[in-house]
Amino acid sequence: MELKDYLRIIERRWLAVIAIFLLVLGTYLLMAHTMQTPRYASSAEIVIKQSPYELGVLLSDEFATLITPFPARVSQIRGIEVSRRASKILEEKGISIGPEHLQSAISTRPDAEQRTVVISIEYGGDPTLVVKIVDAVVQAYAEFDLARAAASKEKVKGALEHRQKQVEGIEKAAREARLSFVRSSLDARSHWDPEEQARLKLDQLSQLDRYRLQLELNAATLEEARKAGVAPGEIPELGPLQADGSFLTGETPSASAAPYPSITESQPITGYARQEYDRIAAELASARLRYTDDHPKVKDLLAQQTLWKGLIEAPAPIKGPPQAPIDLQIRLNQERKRVVDSLIDRIWNSLRGFVENKEEFDAREAELASAREELRDIRRKLNELILRISGEQSAVEKTSGPDLAHEVASRGVLTLPFAVLVAIVLAVSGGYTLEYLSDTLRSAQDSKVYLNVPAIATIPFFRGEPINLFEVALKSPVAELFNKLATFLESVAVEQHAKTFLFTSSKPEEGKSTISLNAAIAIARGGERVVLVDSDLRKPQYHMFFNLDNAGGLSTLLSGEAPFDETGENLAPFLKPTSIETLRVLPAGPTPANPVGQLKSDRLPLLIEALKHYADIVIFDSPPLIGVIDAAVISALVDVTVVVIAEGQVTRREAAQVKHTLAQVDANVVGTVINKAHMQPEEYYYYYQYYRTRR
Repeated sequence: MELKDYLRIIERRWLAVIAIFLLVLGTYLLMAHTMQTPRYASSAEIVIKQSPYELGVLLSDEFATLITPFPARVSQIRGIEVSRRASKILEEKGISIGPEHLQSAISTRPDAEQRTVVISIEYGGDPTLVVKIVDAVVQAYAEFDLARAAASKEKVKGALEHRQKQVEGIEKAAREARLSFVRSSLDARSHWDPEEQARLKLDQLSQLDRYRLQLELNAATLEEARKAGVAPGEIPELGPLQADGSFLTGETPSASAAPYPSITESQPITGYARQEYDRIAAELASARLRYTDDHPKVKDLLAQQTLWKGLIEAPAPIKGPPQAPIDLQIRLNQERKRVVDSLIDRIWNSLRGFVENKEEFDAREAELASAREELRDIRRKLNELILRISGEQSAVEKTSGPDLAHEVASRGVLTLPFAVLVAIVLAVSGGYTLEYLSDTLRSAQDSKVYLNVPAIATIPFFRGEPINLFEVALKSPVAELFNKLATFLESVAVEQHAKTFLFTSSKPEEGKSTISLNAAIAIARGGERVVLVDSDLRKPQYHMFFNLDNAGGLSTLLSGEAPFDETGENLAPFLKPTSIETLRVLPAGPTPANPVGQLKSDRLPLLIEALKHYADIVIFDSPPLIGVIDAAVISALVDVTVVVIAEGQVTRREAAQVKHTLAQVDANVVGTVINKAHMQPEEYYYYYQYYRTRR
């Protein structure tokens, strides 16, 4: 269904729609006039001061939850929480008003620039009661605002404390990560700073480089002495490196170089090597508790241990420098140089990784510093928030009112437009409901469902327009609809070799006589010879329509008063001419005492055969099917039966009765004509618009 179809339903049910509208509106106005109690109004003005958080004085933007915008504060006044508090305050004063009723009575008028709100209460009953309600609402909102602010601060405090615990965990994890890194990647015996360790290692490299240089000089001196054949006691002085194997640096290392033991006059090379060997062995044992032997840390310690072990196992020098053979001194000098070269290579290799270790160490330090800085900031904010919570006051202050209550217009009058709208909606809904609940046949679909025959034509309800084809133009929409019906009947006549048609209905006033008349006129205008038979012997119509003499007609022929034969030659005096040359009318004739008896006589089949010889198409108009049997008798004798159904006038039960009656006489029902339809067929609608614009 389209919009125009719904509008036509309203048009069809307009009386019910108007009745429902007037009933609803009248009921409302009556209730508003008789049941509405006097209503009074009072108001008070409050100012909502800006908090230090809104002014940006105390806290940063991270505390946005502590700031409630002015529009949100105004809406809170009309909220259910404030109404509940106000209801409790009134209850303490012996006034019982539910929160929902109280909430519906509150209205506000805010001024965002001045941050003021006028709170108005409109309530029925005692005017002093309205003033008390205003006071209660103002007090309730002040308490609500204070409680809300405290709850917001507690929520922020809880969030800060939770974040504090998280940051403390991050700070602890950062400290542990830094310590773990230092233990695994750096020498952590006394210094954690990679730069300090690098400086100490460079000092040791400088010292070892001097040792290596001296060893090279001593090697040259010993080689020259051996070539010259100098006796051991006559070898020149070897400088800091003596023949007994002592390192004489001539310079004591800095005291800050504790992680790397110095080599002094009193410490022979083997003693120094054993001390380093023991230290590395301890580190190796500790590393093997945490790592496997394939770990780089373990492999590096094993390599260092092998170097120092080689120095310890080197041949011992011959006691007494003067007695030591030159070849032995040369060999011992070479072994010492090999150990020193290995120490220098190891220290250089460790220094290469110090750059990467320094970057990792700096990252750990930055992470730890960031966590500590955030922790200090959180503690500062917590202290600041705790101070604010302890001294918090409400930002709501009453500036004026409440005013004396004054009577206001009835709400029923104020909401009259709304009542009219509701009445219209209910009236339209009622019209559609009546249409839906109606059990009458209203469409072609209903014809198919309840009569099991299609609707061959739909004739709209022509309000203000004639439906007599003698009175309308040949190209009018009415004429076109009946031309369509005539075309259908002619096609049925050709397909079924039919000549006689019966138009009937379920009950009177459905328009069957008008439909049959216009169908006959449309067929006759097409050139066919048509006889229109008024077979309604109880209530004849056609003689009045055509202004004919009804002294002789169908009843006369059926009674035997006028003989006729099958050729129809004797029927001419009874077939009245019309303004259309090919159209003849057989009136009903005088009303007989027993109409059914005449229709059941043997002369009716003979008459029908005679009319078939006289005309191309014979159309019968009969009484309704329900109540009398006349139409059923005729339908059993004619070739085709058409049932006229007035939309909205035939119930489903009546349709079932019509179907059953026609089935009993084995009538050939080809379809129905939906008459007086408010839902106009599409072809009529478009043709109607076209015809209207062209006329």
